[in-house]
Amino acid sequence: MEKSFDGDKKIEEIKLFFFFFGIDPDVFLADFSRYREKGRRYIRLTDLHSEEALDILKKDFEGNLKALNCFPSVFSLPRELKINEKESYISRSIQGIDIGSIFAVHALDAQPGENVLEMCAAPGTKMIYISDLRSKWTGKLFANDFSEYRIQVMKSLLESFGKKDVVVLNKDARTLSLKDLQEELERSNSTNQHPLVEKETPGLINE
Repeated sequence: MEKSFDGDKKIEEIKLFFFFFGIDPDVFLADFSRYREKGRRYIRLTDLHSEEALDILKKDFEGNLKALNCFPSVFSLPRELKINEKESYISRSIQGIDIGSIFAVHALDAQPGENVLEMCAAPGTKMIYISDLRSKWTGKLFANDFSEYRIQVMKSLLESFGKKDVVVLNKDARTLSLKDLQEELERSNSTNQHPLVEKETPGLINE
């Protein structure tokens, strides 16, 4: 049986997180509460500027789409609607994503020249979104997760969306160092390609 999403409980957890780190929650939660709607799920176009993909999306879901004006190419639709058999999903023109991940990506606001490292990154939804926004900046993308099973799930998802610009790391986040990332940057620059999965190397992060 699918576990129901308790949005009110999630907001309380977010408030506690903000309190712990001394962040004013009103700046974030005012918009979060405004756009979180009970009984609806969220999808986004993977090509932010494709009119053809938008037309297919509208055809797939007819009058059930509601645009989130503050986030270009993001829509909500009734939660009970299935998306995995729709043409827009099969062609990877859309991606299912939760509202918290949407806010997180835009709050990050990566700037030109910055690199992005996501810890506990599986299944990779946010990293795919960040990659789709790369036209605004040029930086390296690192996605780290400690679980080998979750790494394989993320690898499969990244491949299905054609994401070859993400360096996936299978390392312990507690000891991951800037040296590790620098080595990956140098290696990817020297080979002019990004490795999809880098396994944990004994001794590398324990020096």
